[in-house]
Amino acid sequence: MPKGELVLETSENTSFGQAQVKIWQSSRPLFFDRWNPYSTAGIIIKTQGVPLDNSLFGFEDDVGQSFFGEINCPELADLIHQDVSLLTTNRTGIEWRHQKCQEFENYIKKILEPLVKKKRSNLASESAPKIDNIHKNRLLKMLNELAEKELETATMIMGLDLGSPCNQ
Repeated sequence: MPKGELVLETSENTSFGQAQVKIWQSSRPLFFDRWNPYSTAGIIIKTQGVPLDNSLFGFEDDVGQSFFGEINCPELADLIHQDVSLLTTNRTGIEWRHQKCQEFENYIKKILEPLVKKKRSNLASESAPKIDNIHKNRLLKMLNELAEKELETATMIMGLDLGSPCNQ
């Protein structure tokens, strides 16, 4: 498991029964490939310890790839025994087109969206330019020197002598 900060831990009733949710956030984007067992990003859906699917639920961009975790739904195994159509026909994961699965997917998106938005907001504020006082003073000095040179050039072109008291 990659290093990260636990940003959400909750237990809620969902369309798949009780779900224990644990989501971590990494300081950088992680590798994500839904079908690759070595994928480090993504939310793994489990039932009784068995991973069924791994997805970022529409948040596959760099920011979304900072999140990883699991949602354990112990009751999902019983639901699958009752209705095998909850899995894809080739059993590669959850059948997200199934109504019950779509309800669960919407639940996950609802809990992931604020986390992704907060991470985007933090990244935007971190990337905003920050000028310390030393650089600010240096920049102001350069702008003042530039303004003085421009003023001198303009007065020479116009034939004015701003230093002479009789032109005032």
